[in-house]
Amino acid sequence: MKRLMTPAAIALLVACAGPADVPSPSSSPSTAPHLASPTPSASAAAANELVGEWIGVHDCARIVEALREAGFEESFVIEAVVGNALVPEATSADDLADPADPCADAVSREHGHFFTETGAFGSTDHKGQQVDDGTYEVVDHDTVSINGTEFGYEITGDSLTLRSLAPEGCTTFECGWSIMVAMAGEPLERGVPR
Repeated sequence: MKRLMTPAAIALLVACAGPADVPSPSSSPSTAPHLASPTPSASAAAANELVGEWIGVHDCARIVEALREAGFEESFVIEAVVGNALVPEATSADDLADPADPCADAVSREHGHFFTETGAFGSTDHKGQQVDDGTYEVVDHDTVSINGTEFGYEITGDSLTLRSLAPEGCTTFECGWSIMVAMAGEPLERGVPR
C-alpha cells in the first residue's frame, strides 16, 4: 500500500521473471529436450541487482533546482524542503529564514530506498524510519516501475542512479514524487546507513 505523504517523504519498488521452459506433457522421454539448469531472465538478474538497501543524501539545492526546473509551484518546492527536514526545526514556510531561498540554513539528510526479493519497495528518512512503501517490478535492463511509476536506473558497482521519467511539464504529485524518489539524480550507495 502506497502511503501518500509529503512530496519529500518518498519511495520506490521492483519485481521479476517468468517460468523456465519445460517439456510439454506430450513429449516422450526419448524426444523430451534436455533441461539445463534454468538461467535467470534479464529482468530477474536486474531485480536481483536491485535487491538490498541503497543510501543517498537529500541535498536541498539539488532538490530545489530539480523541482523548479520541472515547473513546480514554489509551495510544492518549499514543502519538499520542509517535509524532508532539510532545514532543522522548520515545520512550515513561516519557519524558513527566507522562503525565497528555502535552502538557507539547510543541512543534507541521509535518505534510503530498499528493494526486497519479493518485490517490496520502501524508503527511509534520515532517522532510519520507513516513510514510503509499495512494490516494484523491473521493466527492462534500465527501467523499473515503482508503485506503477517508471524510473530509469543504472547500477555501476555499488552505486545506483535513478532517473525520473516524468514527462516534461508534468507537475502532478506523482511527477514530484518521482523526482524525489530519484533523489534528483544523486547516486545512492549499496549498504547500511552511515
